[in-house]
Order: sequence, then structure tokens, then C-alpha cells
Amino acid sequence: MTRLLVLDDDVDIGNAIRDLAEDLKFDVAVTTTPAEFVKSLAKVTPDLITLDLVLPGGDGIEMLRLLESHHYRGAVVLVSGMDDKVLTTARRLGIALGLDVIGSVHKPFQAGTVRELLRKVAERHPIFDAADFRAALNAHEFVMYYQPIVEMNSNKVLGAEAVIRWARPDHGLVMPDVFLPSVAREGMMGELTSAVIKMSLADASRWAKLDLDLRVSINVPASVALNPAFFDELAEARKLYDPKPPLMTVELTETEAMGDPVRMMEVLSRLRLCGIKLAIDDFGTGFSSLVELRRLPFNYLKIDKSFVLACVREDDAAAITHAIIDLSHALGISVVAEGVETQEIWQQLIAWRCDSAQGYLISRPMPCADLAGWLKLWQQDATGLVAS
Repeated sequence: MTRLLVLDDDVDIGNAIRDLAEDLKFDVAVTTTPAEFVKSLAKVTPDLITLDLVLPGGDGIEMLRLLESHHYRGAVVLVSGMDDKVLTTARRLGIALGLDVIGSVHKPFQAGTVRELLRKVAERHPIFDAADFRAALNAHEFVMYYQPIVEMNSNKVLGAEAVIRWARPDHGLVMPDVFLPSVAREGMMGELTSAVIKMSLADASRWAKLDLDLRVSINVPASVALNPAFFDELAEARKLYDPKPPLMTVELTETEAMGDPVRMMEVLSRLRLCGIKLAIDDFGTGFSSLVELRRLPFNYLKIDKSFVLACVREDDAAAITHAIIDLSHALGISVVAEGVETQEIWQQLIAWRCDSAQGYLISRPMPCADLAGWLKLWQQDATGLVAS
């Protein structure tokens, strides 16, 4: 059974969340003070915590630090009556601390909003263990999908980001947000990343044989990139594809890339020397030092989709998105906007001189076998689809 721990000083709010969760078959414990919360956390490891930011005798930020110190690996939802900027800042802090903050809820909340977040966590179960993952790797149940990245001025398809799916015989196609937290908890990110690299490079090699000049972008966790064995394993994987290895970009999230900049500088420099390009992913969600951003040899900066999606309706998101584009260009870094879903967003990004785009307006992630056919359709229809 999925376990929920609620911390909210408002008894009515806590009970309302409990009732919604119990309807979805959660096992729920409700606490109203930090002391009660700490005691409950010591007794049981919840799969989800809903955390009020304003508390008697403390605050939610202290609780986020506590969860970090306990190496908590479940999901977190922030709840508060404070303004949206406070909620957004707290959420970014939680993510920067390595917590799985899946959402925030503003009081008074709509039941449907909370229910969807609860359902998202419920769908992560059953919890998978190392034996499940190892068996799935051996049975080749993990498959790669690809989301195209397009140059905005020319509509040219530059490459595609590799995203993993788990084709489970008994569960259907399982999305990465369902199983990756369990993969990390079981200490298997290294093995899974190795499999992703091999599958993605094999697909990119097939594209080259079809005369498709496409670069494959692969997400690599910092914990894997900083492992001394990573560079040698990557070099061996690339040697499989003669006469030359496929075009490749390694993506690291902003928070991870800046976590250990000295060691990361060594790894990234070696990757660049091998002809691999580098992208800093989800930019805007962490706390980057501009000095380190200038020093690290990134080719691309990918603006987090939360800013891109809101850039045509929220002044703050527009200002941040525009500033990131200008800053990146000043540093000689090309910009990719993630989450481009409408023509309105596309046209605004064009006006701000964004370089490339990725999102549902262009395409959802697709199996490798579908990419060549999609490219033909894109070449025929792209002008009409995204023209001003």
C-alpha cells in the first residue's frame, strides 16, 4: 500500500488531504507539528509527503533540510497559503537538495489538483527492486524514444533527445518518472545509463546509415558522469561504431552540473576533447553560479519547460526566459527551449532570438522506427506549422 505522511497545522486541511488519499487506497498519517512529523518519519518511510510551509515552532524549509539529511527518496508536495513566488522558491530549493518535489499546492486548494498529484504517486507502484531492473535489462525490456530538436530560424531538425521507456509485459509502457526514482534508490543508475548510451548510439548509427545527419542527446546523471569508470565505458561504447562514432550530446541538469564544479570541469573537458557536445538541462530550476557557468564548457543551455510554457502569459517567466537567452548568447552558448507547445510560444521565442526548440508543437517522443517517416512529414509541413 502507498504510504502518505501529511504535515499541516490546519487540521481541516490535513483531514481533507487524508480523505482524498484514502479514496485512492493510501495508508495515511496526519501530523500537525514538526515534532509529530519527525516521530512519524522515524517509524515509517512514506512514499509521499505533503508539507505545509508555515508551521508552529518551525517552517517547511527546515523540514526540507531534514528530509535531505534523512536521504528521503519518496515524493514531496508543498502546500501553502503564501504567494506563488514563495512556493516556487521552496520547490526549487527542494529540487536543489535532491528531493523529488513533484508539485506545489496553493491554499485554498481544489480537490482535483491534489487528487492528480496523489494519483501520480500511486501510479508509481508497485515499487520495483534491483532484481526487477536487472531482469528487465537482460530481457531487453527497456526501449528508447526520441523527441526531435529543431533549429528555429531554418526549421532544420538538428537531432533528438533520447528518453527511456520500460515495456513491461505485465504493465504496458511505463514512463520514466514512475520507475527512475526506484532505479536511483536501488543504486542502478549506472547500469541503466550504460544501457541507454548503448541503445541510443546504436540508433544514431542507424540514422547515419540512412544519411540522416542527426545528433543524439543523452541524459547522464552527475553521479554516473563523476564515476571514474564512466569515461572508459563511454569510450568503449563509441568504439563499436566505425569508421566514426555517432554524433552525441551529453545532457546534465543544472543542479547536478554545478554540484561539484571542479570534478565536473575535468569530466566535461575530456568529453569535449572526444568530440562530444554538452548541454546543461532544466536551466532555471537550480542555483547556478554565473562564474561556474562561464567556466564549464557547455555548448547548449536548455531552458526548463516551466519557464517556456509560461513565457507568453506570465511577466516573470517572460523576463527570465528572455534574460537566459541573452545571457547564454553573451557567453557563446546556444539556447534550446524545452516545452514549446504552441505557435504563440514559438513566435515569442523567435522574437527573443532563441536558437532551437523542443516540445509537443514539433513532436512528442517517438520510437526510433518512426523517426525517418516523421522527418519526411516535417520537411513537407514544417513551414506551414510554425510559420508566422
